[in-house]
Amino acid sequence: MAVDKAPKHPMVLWAQRSGLVYLTIEVGDMKVEEFKIDGEKFYLKGTDVTGSQSYVVDLEFFDKVNGEEKRQIPTSRHLELVIPKEETKWWPRLLKNSAKVAWIKIDFNKWKDEDEEHDEEGGDAKFDNFDFSSLGLPSGSAGMNNFEDDLGDLSDDEEDMPPLEDADEAKANGTGSAEDKGEQEADVNKSGDAKEPEETKTETAHA
Repeated sequence: MAVDKAPKHPMVLWAQRSGLVYLTIEVGDMKVEEFKIDGEKFYLKGTDVTGSQSYVVDLEFFDKVNGEEKRQIPTSRHLELVIPKEETKWWPRLLKNSAKVAWIKIDFNKWKDEDEEHDEEGGDAKFDNFDFSSLGLPSGSAGMNNFEDDLGDLSDDEEDMPPLEDADEAKANGTGSAEDKGEQEADVNKSGDAKEPEETKTETAHA
């Protein structure tokens, strides 16, 4: 079917990360006729599934992108694109021109603020930012390594400790440590002091 209507701008949704731009062209099963990304320029032309309505998207991005490495998300009826930025940095807006464009909206399903993106980074990065000097350790990853070494030393100490049953058995057989023997002798002396010998009492009475 021949196109019999003037080209329209489709609704375009966008989101970003420091190194990527996400674009969604909201035309169901769009038939792409012409598509080009060159530096800051983005151009797309196509029709709807019936071929009766044509669409054109002509954009100038805020900064350059790497169009050769663009990827399309195949699971959507709409045209969803992931386009790498040429320089890894956060853009204040999608377009170089700061004027508002009615048919370009933020994709809140994909949107994250810059600080939220940093929270997505790996756990090691979080430890790198932790002040280990507050624990008396070197800062950064070195502090984390020392912290893990200290935990390993604690585990070694636990392995050197004898089981409780062995310690009790050693006390019963008189083969315990010097400290245990000292405690046993102290118990004997206490029991001896509690009762005076009978012979001493008898001699005192005769005197």
